[in-house]
Amino acid sequence: MDLGPPELIIILVIVLVLFGGRKLPDLARSLGQAKREFEKSSDSDDAGSKDAKAASAELSSPAPVAPVVVAPAEADPVTDAKPDATGTVGP
Repeated sequence: MDLGPPELIIILVIVLVLFGGRKLPDLARSLGQAKREFEKSSDSDDAGSKDAKAASAELSSPAPVAPVVVAPAEADPVTDAKPDATGTVGP
């Protein structure tokens, strides 16, 4: 999309109508500050990205886990007993 002089003039007139003449300097100043802040943070992110990648590589490797051995449970005569024909459990 190519913006030529007529398109830019139309955009400026619309902005002037929406915000008014008094607000345009404040609007331009805040846009400039936002741009500087964005560039500053993106530069600091680039410098710190090497450290962040190294730290994330250390954190992403899982710690070794020891195997867990569970002994088989012994049969409990009370809970494992089956009812007989009369519906009673046990002797």
